[in-house]
Amino acid sequence: MAQVEAHQLPAPLFEAPPGFTRVVLFGRKPMADMDRAERVRACYLHACLKYVTRDFLTNASLCGSGSASRLGWRFRRRDS
Repeated sequence: MAQVEAHQLPAPLFEAPPGFTRVVLFGRKPMADMDRAERVRACYLHACLKYVTRDFLTNASLCGSGSASRLGWRFRRRDS
């Protein structure tokens, strides 16, 4: 899973039909061609990888890993 993120590939799709588990791996795909579900899976994968490595998920980690920019997400500062 770490290699999927390291190579900036779309997050895999996990499916559980009756009797078996299927994992669908995807090749490179421009962000413009990804739908919302694919972008959400990519963010979730990043969060899971941060959790299992006992690291924190932050906006900076999303941006620094390329996930947020790759996902086409922009973070706005909240004025307090």
